[in-house]
Amino acid sequence: MQALIRAWSAHLDHEGSTRAVGLMRVLFAALCWARWADELMPLRNDHWAYWALAAVFYTSTTAMFFGVRARLATAMTAATLWTMWAGFGWLGDHEPWRHHHTYTLTIAVVWLALTPCDRSFSFDRWLAVRRAEATGASPPAERGPLWAVPLLGAQCSAVYFFSALDKTNVRFLSGDQLEAVFMHFYSGSDPIDLPGFALFCMLSAWFVVAFEYFLPFALFVRRWHGWLVPAAMLFHGILYVSIPVGTFTATMWVYYLAYLDPEAVHRVVGQLTRE
Repeated sequence: MQALIRAWSAHLDHEGSTRAVGLMRVLFAALCWARWADELMPLRNDHWAYWALAAVFYTSTTAMFFGVRARLATAMTAATLWTMWAGFGWLGDHEPWRHHHTYTLTIAVVWLALTPCDRSFSFDRWLAVRRAEATGASPPAERGPLWAVPLLGAQCSAVYFFSALDKTNVRFLSGDQLEAVFMHFYSGSDPIDLPGFALFCMLSAWFVVAFEYFLPFALFVRRWHGWLVPAAMLFHGILYVSIPVGTFTATMWVYYLAYLDPEAVHRVVGQLTRE
């Protein structure tokens, strides 16, 4: 028990570069706009509750994107998205807002609010550097406690694992469900008459399930990232151009920053900006 307590204390005290979580803050804020901003325009709704929600959404996500009081803005965005998902989505029976794709983005912002995402790529950072320059002090380090970052990785892994578990059934593994999906989007009610198409669907189904069972654990192995992350990004890219998945592909791409070594991300950004 003492060993577990010491390990947990060390995890809570662990610090690292905040550039990865800063990037996630900017990218997740942009994805929030891509997913919800159009739906929340005043011309789309005629109820005061949606107008109030829109006002909070636009304010918090804009501040989150630019990094103005970034921790608070991210927390406000998380609370807003949770209200949309639970209140309007489930209690209000607005199905698109309770979809698992929107939940995946919502919970990402919730976990991100627990990170020091204000210390990089933010207006807060710019002000801190300006204050340091004015007093002749060194700029504050882009570092902070990263204990919450593994929660983002665990969330992403949970998405893959339960997605694979949900597909582990005869209908999907036989290829019938994939074939029905392709028919729905490409040929309507007519069967797709291509040689070997049924076999292709079956093999694709087995690959998808195997890959989704593999990713939740393999993404935590950093020495595999050189080939695994590009392969996973390609996997989601193929899904995006094949069937309509909205912001889900880009959301999963951003999640991958949670698995990467934060110091490596710091170095790469430094090389790109010639620091």
